[in-house]
Amino acid sequence: MTDFEFDKEFEVTEEMLNNFSTDISDYFDSGKEEPPVSYEYAVTEDDYKTIEDVRAERAERQRKRKIARRKERRSKLVNSLMPMTAMFLLVATVSYLNSLQFGLAITYKDQTLGMVENAEVVEEAASIIDSRIINKSLDSLEDQPKYKVAVVSNTSDFKSSTELSRSIIANDSTLTDNICGVFADGDFVGAVTTEEEAQKVLDEILAEQKDVFAPENGKVESVEFNSSVSLETGVYSSDSIVSTDVLKDRLLNNIDLSYEVNILEEKNVKLRYKTEYVVDESKSDNYEQVTTKGQIGEGVAVNRVTYIDGVKISEENVSVKATTKPVKEIITISPDNENAIKTKAEDTEDKTSTDKDTVKDTDTEASTNDNNVKPTNTEPKNSQFIWPAPTCGYITNYFGYQGEKLHKGIDISDGAADGQPIAAAASGYVTTTVFDYGTENYGCYIIIDHGDGYQTLYAQCSDIYVAPGTYVEQGEIIGAIGSTGDSTGAHLHFEIRKNGEYVDPTIYLY
Repeated sequence: MTDFEFDKEFEVTEEMLNNFSTDISDYFDSGKEEPPVSYEYAVTEDDYKTIEDVRAERAERQRKRKIARRKERRSKLVNSLMPMTAMFLLVATVSYLNSLQFGLAITYKDQTLGMVENAEVVEEAASIIDSRIINKSLDSLEDQPKYKVAVVSNTSDFKSSTELSRSIIANDSTLTDNICGVFADGDFVGAVTTEEEAQKVLDEILAEQKDVFAPENGKVESVEFNSSVSLETGVYSSDSIVSTDVLKDRLLNNIDLSYEVNILEEKNVKLRYKTEYVVDESKSDNYEQVTTKGQIGEGVAVNRVTYIDGVKISEENVSVKATTKPVKEIITISPDNENAIKTKAEDTEDKTSTDKDTVKDTDTEASTNDNNVKPTNTEPKNSQFIWPAPTCGYITNYFGYQGEKLHKGIDISDGAADGQPIAAAASGYVTTTVFDYGTENYGCYIIIDHGDGYQTLYAQCSDIYVAPGTYVEQGEIIGAIGSTGDSTGAHLHFEIRKNGEYVDPTIYLY
């Protein structure tokens, strides 16, 4: 115990001890700087308390102060933990959200179409629709697709851009998918339910054109559209669907269709006879005498003639059938004339067989392939061929290579050649005539087969007077000089070919 000293001595009684509180901490805890000292304490009968009551009250006050201090400590702890707790909740939320799969819920005209992975799928679907709509724009759709973010439970539920585009089309009453549209020269004519229906309409039109173009002599082999007519299946405006009758009527009456018609025409032709030389050992001094005179036969040639909208474009021989067989001419010669006569025999030998009734052309096109060209200038002059342009006497372009390109014949002109006659350079059968008034290649041309591997070609013609299968005599007028095809002025392009090879015509002409 600490001894306290006072200026005045006094006696402490038992009563003073019983009524004096010795718990000084109560005063400090109350926030007062120092405890008050009461030197007098009066106790009345009304507020008289026992020491037990005082101690009980003191204990209650201490309990309440402890509870208050604990609450204060908890409050400080909670305040210090709040940022950490918020961070923890944020991390927990993000982790939760990351564990979910989000997508876009698509609606069109208030109809739910499904879920897609992202906005790119929607854009791709729009591109697909735009590419598939054939006669209507994407902007003219009834509505525009709408989408919002949503959680998807299963990523396999995502629609692809193709599936989404189909769903949008199916929900748009202005569009119809998987129908067939008909186009003529790039213009939309109409649409029908199926491609089979559209094709049936086109077939009917072509079949009817066979009757329109049917010739008096011959038959129509085929009719095709010269116009570009096409079918395209896809997405069309619903109001563009028409019946097959309406589609047919539009094609026939609203569209200027062009037709290519191949007609097999029959023509009467002459059949050249064959010459045979017989050597008589009793004859001498270059003896030569016709012992059996040859007779020209007659036949019917079938030619395929191509017309476009009634204009003759080309003609080629298909077959020749003999009605009256030619009679072979027999010439008796002496042995010393044999070698010379062999040459004549080769020059006059005809491809027409007396053992068969049908003769078919084996080379009906003018070849333009320079890879097979083997020009030669070593052949001796041969009087079999005559000048093919009777009124024009000048060669303006010769045979031979001009740079890397071979000029396969000669060009004949005199400055006023347009319309001048063209003569057959030798007797033979016309195998090919082509009417091409364009600006490329040979233009209008004629090919004549002379037998023994020889052929002549007459190109850049302005007109053609003969038909395939026709036998022409040497010097007979077969056409007129012109400037068709790859030409810069009126002239005759003349070629001679032997066994398919191009040779210099000047060696053969006299």
